[in-house]
Amino acid sequence: MKMRTVFWCLLALAATLGITGCSKAPHLQPGYVLPEEVVGYYMDALRWKNYDEAEQFIAREARPAFAKFQKENEDRLNIIDYKIISSELKDNGYTALIKIRRDFFAVPAMSKQSEELLQTWKLVNGRWYLSAPPF
Repeated sequence: MKMRTVFWCLLALAATLGITGCSKAPHLQPGYVLPEEVVGYYMDALRWKNYDEAEQFIAREARPAFAKFQKENEDRLNIIDYKIISSELKDNGYTALIKIRRDFFAVPAMSKQSEELLQTWKLVNGRWYLSAPPF
């Protein structure tokens, strides 16, 4: 009798942790994709000037600013390489702060330049989106 009670208590605890714990830990959800992987897809799209593809990684509220970035840089910015320097999860795993070093040529200077960007990515409905500039 005592074992049966212990079993049911453990089962209830597991169910509670499964329901509440997973809502606070998105990295435990099936199909979870690391933010660094998504950032890589986004940066590759930018590097090859596939702006339509890159836009799919931008949060809806940031798309007007991304359109402005695209218009200003489409013929000017040539990304050579990028490297993710650091990644930090915040807000129980729903926000990722990603630091990137980007090497590029910019017309008219045409000398290699580097810059570090700190991007904020948000997890929305299981997908990572860049929430604001810098792009």
